[in-house]
Amino acid sequence: MIAVDSLWADDLRSRIARDLGMPRSHVVFAASHTHFGPESRLGNAAPWSAAHLARLEQMTEAIAQGAARLAQKLAPCSLHVGSENVASQMYNRRLIRPDGTCCTVFRLPPPEENLSFGPVDPRLAVLRLDAANGRPAALATSVGIHPVVGGRDFYAISPDYPAVLRQTLESVYAAPALFFLSTAANVVPVRRGPRERSRIGRTLAGAAIMAAEGAERVEGSINVEWERLDVPRVPPHP
Repeated sequence: MIAVDSLWADDLRSRIARDLGMPRSHVVFAASHTHFGPESRLGNAAPWSAAHLARLEQMTEAIAQGAARLAQKLAPCSLHVGSENVASQMYNRRLIRPDGTCCTVFRLPPPEENLSFGPVDPRLAVLRLDAANGRPAALATSVGIHPVVGGRDFYAISPDYPAVLRQTLESVYAAPALFFLSTAANVVPVRRGPRERSRIGRTLAGAAIMAAEGAERVEGSINVEWERLDVPRVPPHP
């Protein structure tokens, strides 16, 4: 999914909270933000076809049932946190000219000279959850690179590089691997097109493995802090 729509996520959050006996604020949804999935934002356009709405309903039901099944498999785990620098795999597409104006560059190399690159968060973070036997029970990876790599058919449906990243980690650790997009903003992959999904996915998986192997244990329990931020729109420059 490219995003989570509050029009259906709020109802789903309430359902999961009720079924699992937990506060609504403890239920968090996250989309991988692939640009190659069917539209999931009901308020983004209209009207929707019956088939499209049926797909969203099917997805909602699958998520709710999946949460209910997983709640029956809870077990104590220890948390380990690690990170690696993957700055070589990303760049900020909002480049700055010498006069201070900006231009958006979707592919490298830049079309103009003397452009300065904007900031990126170079960290790939990994949470490794170890079971009582010391083996990884699950991993969660987060990095701020838009899943817009694409492939030979740029308009085909695809989970993009996060799928390759997850599949590679799962083949190494024999445990579920989750993906969370970090604060990507205008940060995009350095290369796009055929075979690049596999390349960047495996590259990030390699960094994730290094981060997981060097992760340090975090003592204490996991808690929840929830706050909604309504960010005001900034008027565009004339």
